[in-house]
Amino acid sequence: MEDLNEEEALKRIMEMRSSLFSFLVMLLPPEADVEAVFQEVVLGVWKAVKAGGVENFEAYVYGVAKNQAKQCLRKLGRDRLVLCDGPVLEHLAQEWDKQVGFSGGNDRQDALRNCLGKLKGEDRSRLGAYYGDRQTIRALADEEDRSEASLQQIFHRLRVKLKGCIEGQIAGEGEPV
Repeated sequence: MEDLNEEEALKRIMEMRSSLFSFLVMLLPPEADVEAVFQEVVLGVWKAVKAGGVENFEAYVYGVAKNQAKQCLRKLGRDRLVLCDGPVLEHLAQEWDKQVGFSGGNDRQDALRNCLGKLKGEDRSRLGAYYGDRQTIRALADEEDRSEASLQQIFHRLRVKLKGCIEGQIAGEGEPV
């Protein structure tokens, strides 16, 4: 059991913020309030540490994050159609563990930044609007005077390109986008 006080625990969570945020963004749909879920994670971990500590701090933090993401999905599911349920979420969390473990995944984030920089400006703008500004496909399609299906296809191709580029960068190949 790690013997951390509340201040040390909060400091470690803030050091994990970028990786934890990436984890939550991966698990949650664009319309989810990731910042609110992150705050719930911090609160949950802080309460556990205050109550007596945790065994493996990083594993515990990611476990709390996964549970908070499930809770958020259940809440969103009451309001609208959500295409990610508990087993799918569990699988995504396991894949995350395999890819980045609990070390933070900074290599992947650096590769993503580099690969995003290689995209055409309009593609970066689309991705920024969808993932950063959390615009819906419908709103973007209306903005670009396209069908939703064609825009979904564009996003699919961009994700495939980025995945290949990131994997190439991690493997040291420096594959262009």
